[in-house]
Amino acid sequence: MPRAQKGEVRNPKGRTPGIKNKSTLERERLAMEAMRSAAKRKAMGAKLAGEVLAEAMMRMWDMAEAAWKNQDEHRATDYTMKASDIAAKLIGYESPKLESVTAHRAAPYAEMTEHQLWDELRHRARDIGLVMPETPVLIE
Repeated sequence: MPRAQKGEVRNPKGRTPGIKNKSTLERERLAMEAMRSAAKRKAMGAKLAGEVLAEAMMRMWDMAEAAWKNQDEHRATDYTMKASDIAAKLIGYESPKLESVTAHRAAPYAEMTEHQLWDELRHRARDIGLVMPETPVLIE
């Protein structure tokens, strides 16, 4: 297939809406393949990563409790730290990650004078094609 000449438009409409590009199709294919693979391993009785982590965490926690009962503080602390490290890795499998949300100021124009507000309004109106009069005389 010959290359497009400079300035030539092969498909003036571009990609048809709803049609996915190659990288999106490949990413979706890999995700489906990973899901099928996990389902096969699960069906064969193999443990998934989250299950292995959960089991390891509980074993460490049980060992920590036993060490606390035997008053072996050094081992109990060590096992507790190991259990908490595993729990930190496991949390991604058990609950969704919360994302921060930026808060907007309640009144962004609170510190502006009336003349500054009118100038801002005039600029915004000009951006959308409206014409506003000069700053009016405000009645107090």
